[in-house]
Amino acid sequence: MNARDKLSLEWAAGLYHHETNPERDIVLKEAYYKRLKAVEEGVETDWLSQPLHVGVGRTITCGLKGEARNFVGLLPWDIKISRGP
Repeated sequence: MNARDKLSLEWAAGLYHHETNPERDIVLKEAYYKRLKAVEEGVETDWLSQPLHVGVGRTITCGLKGEARNFVGLLPWDIKISRGP
């Protein structure tokens, strides 16, 4: 699969469309046209040699624990942060 075919497939799959968020749709369209321009200028990548998905994640865990006469309370809080392509 060459770069032009890959870009066409991504467009057809909807990777450059966001119907519910117009701002995000603009960002995606800009990325598409930037890549299309690169393809038209002759940039060619062996896409089969590239990883499909690369992501970095982090989990942060915090908690509060309190005790009163006959009451013990625990309030856990977790957040997961992931960044990928």
